[in-house]
Amino acid sequence: MTTVFVRAKVQDFGAWKTAYDSGIDIRTAAGVTTANVFRSVDDPNEITVAHELPTVRSAKDFAHSSELRAAMQASGVVGAPEVWFVEGI
Repeated sequence: MTTVFVRAKVQDFGAWKTAYDSGIDIRTAAGVTTANVFRSVDDPNEITVAHELPTVRSAKDFAHSSELRAAMQASGVVGAPEVWFVEGI
């Protein structure tokens, strides 16, 4: 199992969360098996999302997909998100 973490700044958390929730089809099609959303206690418009996928390849394909990029832009992500990958041991 591979987890991709994405940390980003958003314009408005409520609007972003609504858009994120409506993007379940994108996540399902990519093979996301578990999704968690975290919100910074110091900045309510800073989010970290963790998505579990079956393989490193599927995680990287999802993280770099044009569908995800378009969804992030439409949801109000500001600037370039920080993305990293980890494998469970």
